[in-house]
Amino acid sequence: MRRIKTIKENDKSKRRNQFIVSGILIVIMLFSIVGYGFIDDSNPNGNEIQTTILNYNNFQFLEQNGFWILSSSPGTFFSYNPTEVESITSVNLKDITNYQGEILYLVLEDPIAEQELRNNLNSYAQKIESVCLEGFPCENNLPLKSCDDKVISLQISEENSIVQEDNCVFIKAKKGETVKVVDEFLFKILGVKE
Repeated sequence: MRRIKTIKENDKSKRRNQFIVSGILIVIMLFSIVGYGFIDDSNPNGNEIQTTILNYNNFQFLEQNGFWILSSSPGTFFSYNPTEVESITSVNLKDITNYQGEILYLVLEDPIAEQELRNNLNSYAQKIESVCLEGFPCENNLPLKSCDDKVISLQISEENSIVQEDNCVFIKAKKGETVKVVDEFLFKILGVKE
């Protein structure tokens, strides 16, 4: 037969078991942290890491994690390099100094292209906001701006084009090519392409 334990003995046994379980969990956590520190996932195949470098019009681009980084301006990165986008004729396009320290307004139909613009122009513009443009339909309850302000408008279209009228830039892109056309616009205002 089993001996009947007192409440004090039961509490002592429970505390001992909790202490043992806690100790085991602490040891497991420590070993997992130490083990994680020794994992080298920078090169999972054991091969040398390949970095693609592209020189284009005296600008150097580095491919990193599927993006192209302009080495002279580390904060700017693109989904495409200059050779992967078609050359689109643009009229009266102003350079990047037009946006430096200014509030920039965006009217965009594509969230991925919007993010590409925001990521690259954020370090130049004082502030970037989404708005509606006078004379164009607007379904959102956003502020209304005109071409007196610095506005970039992107619309899905049957053809690709970039046109600047006053302070407004009108980017038209075929469905599925919006990011390519936005990258072309960025290359032109940064002086990478003429």
